[in-house]
Amino acid sequence: MKKRAIALIIVFCFMFSGVAFKLLTVANPKGIYASKNSSVRVKEIANLRGRIYDRNLKKLVNNEDETYLIIKPSPTVVNKIEKISDKEKVLDELKNGEMSISKQENCDIKTDSDILNLKVPKRYSGSTLCHIIGYTDENGDGICGIEKSYNEFLKENEGSVSAVFKTDALGRVLLGEDTEIRYDNFDESPGVVLTIDRDIQKITEEALKNGGIKKGAAIVLKADTCEILACASLPSFDPEHPEKCVESKDSPFINRAFLPYSVGSVFKVVTAAAAIENGILQSDFICTGKTEKSGVTFNCNKKTGHGSLDMEKALSVSCNPYFIELATKVGAKNMLLYAEKFKFDEGFDLDGIMCESGNLPKIFELNSEAAVGNFGFGQGELLATPLHIALCYASLANGGIYKEPSLVIGTLNESGTLEKLPQKGSYRILEEKTAETINAYLAKTVLEGTGMGAYSPYFTSCGKTATAETGQKNADGKQILNSWFAGFFPLENPEYVVCILKEDGASGSGDDAPIFKEISENIYFLRNGTAQS
Repeated sequence: MKKRAIALIIVFCFMFSGVAFKLLTVANPKGIYASKNSSVRVKEIANLRGRIYDRNLKKLVNNEDETYLIIKPSPTVVNKIEKISDKEKVLDELKNGEMSISKQENCDIKTDSDILNLKVPKRYSGSTLCHIIGYTDENGDGICGIEKSYNEFLKENEGSVSAVFKTDALGRVLLGEDTEIRYDNFDESPGVVLTIDRDIQKITEEALKNGGIKKGAAIVLKADTCEILACASLPSFDPEHPEKCVESKDSPFINRAFLPYSVGSVFKVVTAAAAIENGILQSDFICTGKTEKSGVTFNCNKKTGHGSLDMEKALSVSCNPYFIELATKVGAKNMLLYAEKFKFDEGFDLDGIMCESGNLPKIFELNSEAAVGNFGFGQGELLATPLHIALCYASLANGGIYKEPSLVIGTLNESGTLEKLPQKGSYRILEEKTAETINAYLAKTVLEGTGMGAYSPYFTSCGKTATAETGQKNADGKQILNSWFAGFFPLENPEYVVCILKEDGASGSGDDAPIFKEISENIYFLRNGTAQS
């Protein structure tokens, strides 16, 4: 009897507690998780690495916002999230009484008591400068580019955006409490400062696309320092979703500005420099349309020949026989010596980002007049990257002084102080008079020669075209060519050096020179605060 009474009491207690719980739920549906034993929880919304800036301290990352939804597990929220992309994941979290944080690319859900709509800086905005900036993995570590080479610095200067809210003893969100958004180490200062000019980078990327280049590159240097102002490579990739390009046959991850190619006639300025400084003028050459060396026949780009030529005219019309003859007179040893002065056979470490080495023929490979002549107009074993060619023309723009390239100015600390890297080396490789002479020839090339497509009425441009044989053939059996234009402007006081490469191009004059014109004029308009009419 006593045991039965105890059992009845226990059953009555359970029944009473169940009724009490239901009554609490009905009377206060938004407060079912309320508890005296509440605690504060912090949930990270987004992690922000240290910044990457251009030379003018304009942000190259985190310069656009993306939307995050901070969603509370209230009974009324379910109908408000019909349009979000990850609805099922969010519902699973809400069922457990958790706060759900959802990143949305396109979302028009407005803030209310259940949902907080938050704008947070997005790391990458499209593919701009993707080959230089690089990208990070799912753990936030740099995989390539500046993200990789400065990974430790960028991680040390991480910031975060977090949601701070109260939970009950079981970790469930207290719905009657406000959610605080906390910004930790969100200062705009710490970051890596590049030599890049964001506006010039945009100009360069747009010019490549406008020029119809599918695979190729363009690089812009500040003439007097050889700092890289722009570096564009196509095709590009989306650093937000690099996995989409992994299997692409066009190799979008390769930075073509730092990849060696056959160069062709843009190399003729080196042959010209070697000849001038060795007293070989060759002012009375007769071009008949072809020339023969060591049993090898070389054709001119003009089948009927150019007739009588001096160096200025030969460079302007890009006469191959002239430079073949010139190179054989200069000789293999001197040709190699001058090519080495321009560092075609060296790579560059741009603060952790590598530019590949080009290639120069070995002296034993230049064992015939045909081999030397072929080298003289930029063919044979010669390879160079667009950066190498840009540096070559920068040396001419600087009066014969070679300057090593740079990509990073330094780092910006928490106080906003710029800690600069040591300056790169510079040294004379040509006599000033030699450079001045060739520069005048290059101005003539743009004014009335193969480079006329680069002409601008606003300033005097100097430059050279090239259409280089690659030794490869396409599916139709036609030889694949690389087209180039390299030059600088203005002649009187050079400020900018520009080099353009197009893979599988038709000609430097038709493909690349107009791109140089667009880049140079838009830089001019940018600097002078005028718009192109």
